[in-house]
Amino acid sequence: MNVVYLQSGGPTAVINRSLAGALRYFKKHHSGGHFYGCKNGIDGLIKGDLVDMSEMPINDIEILEVTNGAYLGSSRTNLLHASEETFKAIEEVINKYQLDGIMVNGGNDSMCTASILSKRFKVRCIGVPKTVDNDLFGIPYSPGYLTAANYVANCVLSTILDSKAYKKGKITLIETMGRDTGWLSLAASILPKEVAPDGIYIPEEGFDIKQFVNKAKEIYQSKGYGMFVISEGIALMNSESIDSFGNRQVEGSCDVIAEYLSKEKISNRVVRLSIPQRASRAYPNKLDDKIASYAGSEAMRLISEGETGFMAGYSLNGDELSPQPIDLDTVAGKTRFPSKEDVEDLKKRITLEPYIILK
Repeated sequence: MNVVYLQSGGPTAVINRSLAGALRYFKKHHSGGHFYGCKNGIDGLIKGDLVDMSEMPINDIEILEVTNGAYLGSSRTNLLHASEETFKAIEEVINKYQLDGIMVNGGNDSMCTASILSKRFKVRCIGVPKTVDNDLFGIPYSPGYLTAANYVANCVLSTILDSKAYKKGKITLIETMGRDTGWLSLAASILPKEVAPDGIYIPEEGFDIKQFVNKAKEIYQSKGYGMFVISEGIALMNSESIDSFGNRQVEGSCDVIAEYLSKEKISNRVVRLSIPQRASRAYPNKLDDKIASYAGSEAMRLISEGETGFMAGYSLNGDELSPQPIDLDTVAGKTRFPSKEDVEDLKKRITLEPYIILK
């Protein structure tokens, strides 16, 4: 059996664990075949830029699991409006390497890519979930999210403790990733009352700048400082900048809000968590590591059994995972929003570093 694995979208802290999980399964069950890594996502499949990982030693696979960044590189190329010439190039690569299966690791847009490949070519194609946004349908937690959520919660905690040091401080706006959903901002909701932010704002609930400024002003006059956690995709931002998949580019919402506060003479600062919240393993999450490894292994298992057109999903019972393949069309291009039950379960999954407050 010959298979190819590609990584796409933004790297996460556990993205290489899924690659390692797939490679481990392959080496255990398929001797004599080839496991190719596709350099720079779908671009590598178009150009035939593949690297044979079949003989990678187990020691190196263990290092791969904890390697930061995307080992194979990534891309955000969209196949939705690709030319026939592009698809012909992909078909030539499939035939040249005699590929039996393709694994596409990524989020909503990457599942669109996987769906297109599964319908366009006879080769088996399985999606491997990955996104810190946690907005993929059908699974409790997307690989990458819980580690990022740990980072957000602990960073907000540290920032709040710092802000409490001054009798007269500032209104601090902490901006998290989240174009359409507030999963990462909601990580801050697990903080105990004495160190909780003064407000959490997510795209699902909309945003009224006048109400916010009034609330910030009241808190600032009352306490001398304030702390708000805000998803970058709040409705305030009507960005005209879009990516190749037609998604709004919304980073910088808090800079806009800060301008409104400054006009009201409210001292403020913006803390944009940006790339580190997605990439850092400063606050690792064991369940996230487990889910990421499982997703890669499950994808390889599905291809081995002749399946195609699925995302390697799972169900969760405590910390135990069970297979639950999900049709790619159920996932592709769709957004899952958090429920109250999701937030309650999240409180069990995020871990805070120990902190002490002498009263």
